[in-house]
Amino acid sequence: MKGRGMRIEILCTGDEILTGKTVNTNYSHMARRLGEVGLEVVWGTTVGDDREALLKAFGEASTRADAVIVNGGLGPTVDDLSQEVAAQAAGVELVLDQEWLTRMEAFYTRRNRTMPPNNIKQAMLPAGAEFIDNPIGTACGFAVNIGKTRFFFTPGVPRELKKMLDEQLIPRLLKMSGVESVTRL
Repeated sequence: MKGRGMRIEILCTGDEILTGKTVNTNYSHMARRLGEVGLEVVWGTTVGDDREALLKAFGEASTRADAVIVNGGLGPTVDDLSQEVAAQAAGVELVLDQEWLTRMEAFYTRRNRTMPPNNIKQAMLPAGAEFIDNPIGTACGFAVNIGKTRFFFTPGVPRELKKMLDEQLIPRLLKMSGVESVTRL
């Protein structure tokens, strides 16, 4: 899996992306940034907020890619399905990440607000998932294996995604591909 031999897929979720109501600038940013550091995206998929379609897309991606970046679906609403479907695809339970729940509560406290109860959903992660920090939002990222493929889950908010991509994902992907360091272009 050295350098360009690693197969990366970007999988974007959300009805608003699928229907064209929201222009998918996250995809173009991710593909461009990965290319700048010598990582090649070989598939791009968009899936709506549908449990069965997401499960099928995760399964298919796990058969053809070495790494998949899933963007979106980490919010507190009922149509945010990424954690739930990731757990199902990986064959594990969803568990409460107490550390992230505490951080989310502090995020709201700093803004003199009460955290809505439905935000607890954002602290539910697949059992055994690797936590990926989001220092500027309430949706934490995470990584989990589905089959032999490493899936990285990222928030749909562009500024949160961009920070996570540069600080968290690119170093992990470069390490997976056998390249240890990166020069920012």
